[in-house]
Amino acid sequence: MEKHKYRWYDLLLLPWRCAPVWTIFRIILLFIVRALPAVQIFATAAFIDGAFRLLRKEVQWETLIIPVIVLASIIIINHLGAVIANILKQFIGNGIRLRFVDYLTKKCAKLPCAEIENHETWDLIERIKTESDVKIERGFENLLNLVGIFIQAGSFLAVLFFEAWWSVFLVLIVGGIVVYFALKGGKNQYDAEKNVSEFRRHYQYYGNVMVSRDFVDERNLFHFFPLLQRMWEKNYFKTRDAEKKVTVRYLVRIKLVSSFMAIVTFGIAALLLFPLSRGSLSPGIYISLIQAANGVVDLMSWELSDCVNLYAQYIEYVKDIVTFSNLPEVSGALDLPTKEKMEIRDVEFRNVSFTYPGTDREILRNVNLKIKAGRHYAIVGGNGAGKTTIIKLLTGLYTEFEGEILINDMSIREYKLSELKAMLSVLFQDFARYEISVEDNIALGNILQKGTESQSQAIEQALYLVGMDKKIEALSEGMKTRLGKLSEESKDLSGGEWQRIAMARTMISPADLLILDEPTAALDPMSESGLYQKFAQISGGRTTIFISHRLGSTMLADEIIVLDQGVIIGQGSHDFLISTCPLYRQMYENQRDWYIENA
Repeated sequence: MEKHKYRWYDLLLLPWRCAPVWTIFRIILLFIVRALPAVQIFATAAFIDGAFRLLRKEVQWETLIIPVIVLASIIIINHLGAVIANILKQFIGNGIRLRFVDYLTKKCAKLPCAEIENHETWDLIERIKTESDVKIERGFENLLNLVGIFIQAGSFLAVLFFEAWWSVFLVLIVGGIVVYFALKGGKNQYDAEKNVSEFRRHYQYYGNVMVSRDFVDERNLFHFFPLLQRMWEKNYFKTRDAEKKVTVRYLVRIKLVSSFMAIVTFGIAALLLFPLSRGSLSPGIYISLIQAANGVVDLMSWELSDCVNLYAQYIEYVKDIVTFSNLPEVSGALDLPTKEKMEIRDVEFRNVSFTYPGTDREILRNVNLKIKAGRHYAIVGGNGAGKTTIIKLLTGLYTEFEGEILINDMSIREYKLSELKAMLSVLFQDFARYEISVEDNIALGNILQKGTESQSQAIEQALYLVGMDKKIEALSEGMKTRLGKLSEESKDLSGGEWQRIAMARTMISPADLLILDEPTAALDPMSESGLYQKFAQISGGRTTIFISHRLGSTMLADEIIVLDQGVIIGQGSHDFLISTCPLYRQMYENQRDWYIENA
């Protein structure tokens, strides 16, 4: 499924593809239930005409048995049909959740970073992923209901055609107007939803800040609730007013047309009195037709307009999914690291320049850099210097750069992602905090070995090296303890402890090159210094790159690279840079008190 490019008609039949058996049963049930009103017209007419003839003693009471049985059966089938339809909807919904939501998550995982960081793309993803299974199920149900309405209304009009053919055209004209306004209203409502998606995202964020326990300390300390409340209201009311304006306009139009439909139906009832008075129309048929006509008025005034409106919204939702499904994908994004050992002899940047998509500022400018196997490098510089960008390019997260990046004298673009994943192990500055067990948190760093005895030993060793072994042993369930706040049994950690867990996750990878982006940002200088003392064991003889604006890592480095505004302004040993690079010397002087004992 994930390889398929969706088109609008594919999405209409998506429930069929996700749950084919239950969808077939749902369609069969629809035809049965929606065909019953036509049968009810004749059964009701037969009962009424039979009752009149019985009162005139023209027939025996047994004449009414068949109409009564048919009418009773219709009532029973309608009730059972509603129950069975709900059960089938559950099964179909489960199929959609299993298949489509799986496709959705995998597609998101394949998107390039440039798309993920694009605001328009993220608004698109937010619209699609919000209750996606519910929207698709509801859209399919509306499609079925529309078909059912046409079956039900068509059967009534077929009967009416033989009695008063001219009235059918009036009903069709008014019904067409209802459909037109409903379609237009549905599209306008979805367009309004798209236009206010940014405001909605903002007020949802502010609402989360006001109630989430992640913000409770600062919320109580700084008393910023009134300010956030005003910001929430500003964005909420913009959203509400835009949606309300469209909805009110639609309701006024559709209900005016529906009222006209009721008048037309009343006129048809009055005109049918003439064939009734002449005897060409029986009282039973007349009463049944009037009863059915009232039902059709309700059907076309309320159910039809609502179904068409929702269906129009669903079509716009489908268009969004089509747009989403056609977004570019990163080849091999879901591939596991290759099992083959990928050795790194050297890495080289040749005249590399880079600008993030959608921006004008050049983040890297003509960067030339060579990294040799077995050596330790520190890339330092202030915020925004381009340090993390170098890592994003080296790991293949962004590929639209100028110049060349070579690994073992081969362009990085020629490597499969599975090979890059096997070469590199990265601790990102904004590392993830997975609210799963300690063991699983770290095991993610080497997913190919998950559950093996050798990995369990590697996890224990990694916890020791990052200084978390005693902390984990003291937990009630040890490495099986769930981290975070998801349940009462979960154990939350401090920022520094979470960073140590993330570092352990990076360490258990067999990759040749370790990249640590601000690995000690959440640690105090003493803890940072203690961690650096174990660096030889942590690196395990592998090539390492430290990215930092703190200079504690420089004492571990064979070579230090100084970045400023995307340009390498210094490269060499600590002593060399102290004497030749003013920015490095200034950074060191500002921080030397942190590391005086280790200088």
